[in-house]
Amino acid sequence: LKTSHKPTENVPETTPKNRFKIKNDNNVLPIDLDQKNILNIQFGNDEGKEFSCFLNKYKKVKSIRADQINNKNTLNKLIKENDLFIVSIHMKSNTPWDNIGKNLNYNQIEIFNSLNFVKNKILVSFTNPYMLSELELEDFESILMLLL
Repeated sequence: LKTSHKPTENVPETTPKNRFKIKNDNNVLPIDLDQKNILNIQFGNDEGKEFSCFLNKYKKVKSIRADQINNKNTLNKLIKENDLFIVSIHMKSNTPWDNIGKNLNYNQIEIFNSLNFVKNKILVSFTNPYMLSELELEDFESILMLLL
């Protein structure tokens, strides 16, 4: 993160051993915190609370579960109100193998695909990397894999 802001909470840092940057077009990473509004849209069957806390460490970032976006009007309003989109995938599992064969639900896939035309978005995945092969990823400026 590019910032002169001080952390607001003690949130564990990820280390280079468990973080993989797959793509970073247009140098979207590190995130420029001078952007007015940043929205995190969370997909998957886990809540992503720890990630929300981490995102709010230096700047207020609104997080919303994809399942809370119940129509195109809601999604369009969120797109108009925000400058940067952090799309995150969170799947519950005790081991990486637990997520093999798990996918997003139909509503989540519809919302994910609706974001294809949105510029300035980052994908952060906390799930089995094979799941990403089922998704359209070409339009993401940056993609991060985090293995916790």
